[in-house]
Amino acid sequence: MNPHPLFSMCSLYPKDERMICACFLGKDSKIVEDMKKLSVDYLMWASLVSGAISLQDLEQEAGGRRVWDKKGRDDTSFIKECNQEGIKVFSVLFTAQGYEIGITTDKKEEKLVEFGRTLKGKEKYWGLSEFYQNKYPKIFKGWKDYFDQPLLDEKKRPIKDFLKETTCYNLKGEPCHALWTQETNKYFDLKTFLMCQNSPHWQNYLKKIIEMQIDAGCDGILFDETGSPFDWGIMGSGFCKHCMNKFREYLVGKYGERFQNFDYKKTLKKRGQGFGAIITYFRDAPLGLDFKNWQKLAIRDNFKELVDYARQYSQKKSKEVLIAGNFAEVTPFYFPLVDLIDIFNLEMMFEMPPNNRNTSLYRLSKALAKEKPVTAVPTIFNTANLRERSKYNLTTNLERYFIAEAAANLANYQIPYSGFTIEGKGAYYPQVEELALYQSFIAKHKEFYQGEPLADVSLVCSYYSYFWSFNWINYPGRHMKSFLGIEKLLSHLFIPHKIIILGDDKYLEEVPKEISRKVLILPNIEYLSKGQIEWLNRYSAKILIIGRFAIFNERGEERKKRLSLEALYLKDDLGSKYEWSARKSITEEFAKRLKELLPCPSISTNLPPGSILSIYKHSTQITIHIVNGQYIEKEDSFEPLKDISITLKEGEINLQFKICNLKWSKATLFTPEKGREELTSSKEEEGISLFIPEITLYGVVKIEFKQTTL
Repeated sequence: MNPHPLFSMCSLYPKDERMICACFLGKDSKIVEDMKKLSVDYLMWASLVSGAISLQDLEQEAGGRRVWDKKGRDDTSFIKECNQEGIKVFSVLFTAQGYEIGITTDKKEEKLVEFGRTLKGKEKYWGLSEFYQNKYPKIFKGWKDYFDQPLLDEKKRPIKDFLKETTCYNLKGEPCHALWTQETNKYFDLKTFLMCQNSPHWQNYLKKIIEMQIDAGCDGILFDETGSPFDWGIMGSGFCKHCMNKFREYLVGKYGERFQNFDYKKTLKKRGQGFGAIITYFRDAPLGLDFKNWQKLAIRDNFKELVDYARQYSQKKSKEVLIAGNFAEVTPFYFPLVDLIDIFNLEMMFEMPPNNRNTSLYRLSKALAKEKPVTAVPTIFNTANLRERSKYNLTTNLERYFIAEAAANLANYQIPYSGFTIEGKGAYYPQVEELALYQSFIAKHKEFYQGEPLADVSLVCSYYSYFWSFNWINYPGRHMKSFLGIEKLLSHLFIPHKIIILGDDKYLEEVPKEISRKVLILPNIEYLSKGQIEWLNRYSAKILIIGRFAIFNERGEERKKRLSLEALYLKDDLGSKYEWSARKSITEEFAKRLKELLPCPSISTNLPPGSILSIYKHSTQITIHIVNGQYIEKEDSFEPLKDISITLKEGEINLQFKICNLKWSKATLFTPEKGREELTSSKEEEGISLFIPEITLYGVVKIEFKQTTL
C-alpha cells in the first residue's frame, strides 16, 4: 500500500436531483480525469452498491445498464479505466440496509415503466422480498437465477418473505428502518429496512454480493454499518429471533442449561424495561451487562466471517482485495474490528473553525489503526451544508482547511465528490480545481505524513471504560466525553501529546508497549483490568487522574476495594465541562493544574488559539505541521498567520526522539501556495526558536538531522 494514500468519494449522485442511496450513477472518463486532478489513490463509496436492492440490480450495475441510469457506463469498465491510471476502486457492502423501491409496470408486468414511483391503489415494489419471490420474472431476474435452493427457517419450514425473515426488530416486535435514508421518501416511493447480521440468511446473501463485487473487478470492499444491528440500538434494534436465539446460546454457554428456554424479551417486558431503558441503562436491565457483552462478540464474529470470506474468495480468484471498515465516529463496538481491516474509514460530523477542530477523532483513530491509513468522509449533514454554501462559493477554503487538518494528524480528508446529503435535491460536488492545489501538495510530499509524534503527555483512552459507560442518550458516555474534552484542551494549549489505548488483551493490547512520557492523564477511567492496574503502578511518569477512577473491573463488576495511586487527583471533570460550558475558565483551570506536573513543555508558540500544531520524527527529519484556524465563515477566507515563532527545547527533542545534530539553520517551510521557503532560527536560553513570516492556511516546516541514537 502506498504511504499516506489519498481518498475520494465517487458515488456520482446527480447534481440537481434526489437519488436513492443505493443507486449510484455510471461514471465516464471525465470523472477519472477529476480524480487524477485530485491526486486520488483510492475511490471509496464508488461502485457496486445496489446488492441491497437485489442481485439483479448489482449484476446490471457491474456489467450492464442499471434501470435508474440507462445511459451510464457499467462499473466494471469504470474500474478498469481507473486501474490504468493507478487508481483503486472500492465497492460498497451495505451490511445493514435492505430496500423496497416503488415501481410502475405495464398491465402484463412485462415492461418496467418507472423506477422509484408506484401508482396509488396499484402499489408495486421491487426489492429483496420480490427478488426472493421471483415476482416479476419477465422484467427482473430472481432468486432462482443466483441460488440453487429456496431458504428454510430454523424449524426447516420454507421462508416466504426474505425481508420479514432477515430484518431487525425492536422489543415490541416492530421492524426497524434505516432512518438515515427516510428523507428520500419525499421524492420516491421507498422503504428501507435495518437488516440483522445475526441472520444466517442475510450473512449468506452478503457473501454472494461479495463474490459478485470481486468478480466485477473491485480492488477493495468498503464495509458499511459494520457495528449493526447494535450500533443502531438507538432505533431499538437487537430483538429479532436471530438475536434472541444467539443471546440464549451465549447465556447457556456461560451459566448452563437453566437458560435453555429463556425468553429475554418476555423477561424485559415483565420487568417493565422499555425501549429507552435497554439501550441506555444496561447496568439496570436484567442481564444488561451480559447482553451488551454478547453484542460486542456477535459484531466481531459476524464481521470476521464476512471479511474472511472476502479474502478467501479473492485468493481463489488470484486477486488481493483490500478491506475498509466504515467506523463512523468510532463507537466502542468498532474497537474489536480494527485488526481485521486494511483501511480505517471515519464518517465524521465535521466541526468548523475557528471555534472547533476535528483532531480528537483523527488522533484516536490513528492510535487504534497504527500504521493503517485513516480517512474521514463528511456525514450527510455536512454535505448538505457544503452544498448550500457552494451556491455562494463558500466552500473552497473550508475544504482546504479540512484537507490540511487531516494531513496534520497523518490522516486524510476524503473528498466528498458527489456526496449524498440528508435532505434536499442534488448531491454535493466540490470545486476540483481549487482543492487540487492542496491535494497535489500532499501527494508530492508524502514523506511529511509519517512518523512518531512529539509528546510530553500520554492521554489514555480506555476501551473498557468507553465500552461499559457508553450509551445513546448520554452519548458518547462519561469516559469518551471527558477524553474528547481533555484532548481539545491539550490541543488548545499546544501541549504535545499522544493517545494511548488500554485494550482488552484479546483484540487490542491490554497495555501499550511504549516508553513513559512526562505525564499520564486518565480521564474518567472507571473500568480497569488487573493487568492495567499493575501497569499503572509501575508507570514512571507523573499521573493526573480526572473524574471517577477504578470503580469497576473489566467485566463491569464493582470493586470491593477502591484503588489508590500516587497521582494528582482532579475530582472535577474538566474534560466533560469543556464540551458544554465556558471554555475560557475551564482552559485556565486545566492549564494551572497541568503546570503542577508539566512546568516546562517541550514546545511554546505565539500561534493564536484555534491553530493546529503537530510535530513528528520520520527517518532523518522532523516535520512541524501548522494549520491556521482563523476562519472567517461569511467570506470563506482565513486571516493569515503572521510573524509566527515556535520555540522547541532542544534537549527534550533530542531525548524523546533519541537524536542529535539537528540542522536548525536549515529549517525549510513548505506551503501549497508558495512552495519552498528557507526560515531563520536562533538559539536562545529557552531553546531553538523558528521564525515564520506568514502562513495562509497550511504549512510544514522540515528540519533534518543526523541519525544518532543517544
